[in-house]
Amino acid sequence: KLTMNTKDSEMFFFYQWPSSSIKDIVTKISTKFILGQILHCITSGFDGLSAFIESVKGFFTSVEGIGTFFKTARKCAKKSGELLALILKDKKIYGDCTINLIGHSLGSQLIKSCLKTLYLLNKEDSDPKENFKINNVVFLAGATPMIYNTEKWSNIFSNVVKGKIVNCYSNEDEVLKNYFCPCELSQPIGLEEIKINNVVN
Repeated sequence: KLTMNTKDSEMFFFYQWPSSSIKDIVTKISTKFILGQILHCITSGFDGLSAFIESVKGFFTSVEGIGTFFKTARKCAKKSGELLALILKDKKIYGDCTINLIGHSLGSQLIKSCLKTLYLLNKEDSDPKENFKINNVVFLAGATPMIYNTEKWSNIFSNVVKGKIVNCYSNEDEVLKNYFCPCELSQPIGLEEIKINNVVN
């Protein structure tokens, strides 16, 4: 949903989509795992090897569950970004307002999808003057895969963003290290620099 706040004649829109925080995801999976182990304790009394095998199976089921929750949330962020691009391009809500996009965690995935979709929509314009451009973009602790196809994304950024692109990262982010990397088997932009000339890290 879209929420609007006004301050000093400026408008701030907050775009919210169905998702779960990493804390919620871990809490759900951990609770399920712990309850499962308690039940197992009661029914089997931790009888030797059988109990140990079941505990290991439960652990890997929990890790798989975290991955499933996270991937579902990232897929939802991608779709929401595509939808946001269509809304921006249509101009019925924002008109000719200057648009800045700021995204934290999975919000960075939403922004990436939005920019990519805007790029494709702009390519369909017969008149370049009709191209829609974002003013500035800020990624905060981005939970979205690192951009390795630098040529492709350099083109997207230059076509869609007219101002600055800022990537705020920390290579000490324990949440991204412990949950994003194992689930996605890749490095997120929130852990290191985006190595593209027009990005400020």
